[in-house]
Amino acid sequence: MPKKTREQKMHAALRRTSFQNLPSQPLPERVSKQALPEEKEVTSIYPTSEDDRIIRFFQTDLKRSLFFIALIIGLEISLYFASINHYFGLGR
Repeated sequence: MPKKTREQKMHAALRRTSFQNLPSQPLPERVSKQALPEEKEVTSIYPTSEDDRIIRFFQTDLKRSLFFIALIIGLEISLYFASINHYFGLGR
């Protein structure tokens, strides 16, 4: 480890003296958890109109996505079997 420079030694001495000159403060008293009143957040278990709208949008979007995925996969499978059986006349 390199030696300390004169400037670093002066900064360390200032830090030590400043910590020694600080008045000691008593620790704050702990507050028990029972003394604090409990604040309960009011939440509804029933969906609001905005939540219902978001859920409906999600469901319709999910159905549409699943429909297109099934359509694409079905198209891929039909093209695969069509190419195996030479329905397109390619490769003869």
